[in-house]
Amino acid sequence: MEDKRKDQLPLNFRKLLLVQLRKLVSQGKSAKIENSFKVPAAEKPAKPAAPSKKPAVAGRASVKMKLKMKKNRC
Repeated sequence: MEDKRKDQLPLNFRKLLLVQLRKLVSQGKSAKIENSFKVPAAEKPAKPAAPSKKPAVAGRASVKMKLKMKKNRC
């Protein structure tokens, strides 16, 4: 970014960037690792409670069972 926009950036760009990065590290929003700054991975939200099991989809087997039950009732 610095190379492409050198004429548009302030003269103290590197200093401003370094100050902001150090501020983010102190707040815990970033981490300094081996002379570079990394944004930690976002934490995964907690999983909601397991949803109740859905009834089986009416397939051939369940249709056959229903027909057998009807025959047995008569």
